[in-house]
Amino acid sequence: MKITERLTKPTPPFFKRLRTIGIALAAVAGAILTAPVALPTMVITIAGYAVVAGSVATAISQLTTGNETGDTGANPLPPTMPPDSTEHSPIQPQSKEDG
Repeated sequence: MKITERLTKPTPPFFKRLRTIGIALAAVAGAILTAPVALPTMVITIAGYAVVAGSVATAISQLTTGNETGDTGANPLPPTMPPDSTEHSPIQPQSKEDG
């Protein structure tokens, strides 16, 4: 899958929230870095790391998509097996006669 295709696909809800948090973190840290007042070195250093962390979180979240079946992450559980199946689903307990 190309990056241009990934950018146009829908983003799962969790990553939309993470993208918003990343944008806000990078914006606040950028404002601290460009403040016209003298700030302690530790504050400037932490703000620099926060800009990088926010930018990376935003970029990764934007490129994350649902799987190929069109799922956007709403149901993380695997589908259950039909009742007439001879194999057992990990969700359904085995009966006592199967041993």
